[in-house]
Amino acid sequence: MPRKSKPPLPRPVALITGASAGIGRELALAFAAHGFDLVVVARRRARLASLRRQVESAHGVRVRILQADLHDPEAVGRLQKSLARTPVDVLVNNAGTLEGGTFAGMDSTRIGQMLQLNVGTLVALTHAFLPGMLRRNHGRIVNLASIAAFAPVPWMAVYAATKAFVNSFTQAVSEELRGTGVRLQLLCPGFTRTEFQEVAGVRT
Repeated sequence: MPRKSKPPLPRPVALITGASAGIGRELALAFAAHGFDLVVVARRRARLASLRRQVESAHGVRVRILQADLHDPEAVGRLQKSLARTPVDVLVNNAGTLEGGTFAGMDSTRIGQMLQLNVGTLVALTHAFLPGMLRRNHGRIVNLASIAAFAPVPWMAVYAATKAFVNSFTQAVSEELRGTGVRLQLLCPGFTRTEFQEVAGVRT
């Protein structure tokens, strides 16, 4: 009798926030090219749909869209519930925002939103998906910081401070995970020309 072929192994899954444009979109394309199924998260569903069409056509992987506003503190809980049956192999905490100008002149609401997205949401997502990775003894979390993480930056004081937090937090938790099968990594891009600056109203 002919041997029954084994079913194909499931592809690893990468969850990428802020995937509708810029660095997040490029990271999504890179993970897809390496054979990852994707879960892409952002506010702009049409952009995510365009990314899905491109990725699925080019690489034959699956792309799941989750539209979410990660400024909302409740959004992480909803994402976690939506992915309760999806083992996430890689979490890329890419979503972030930049507000420039003098600290005294900044809008307090925008400051709060930047702190929530750049710090609160990143920590909450890490805390939501890290335990599952530890149970499976496998996984990776990539946190996006910036070269602004390494020094105070006048006129971007709060933004730079949020990235300094990401730097410190990632390095500390990475040490806690030594000896496990889970890795935390920090990505600190230099200046990268994307929509990020335009949306933030920063001249380049």
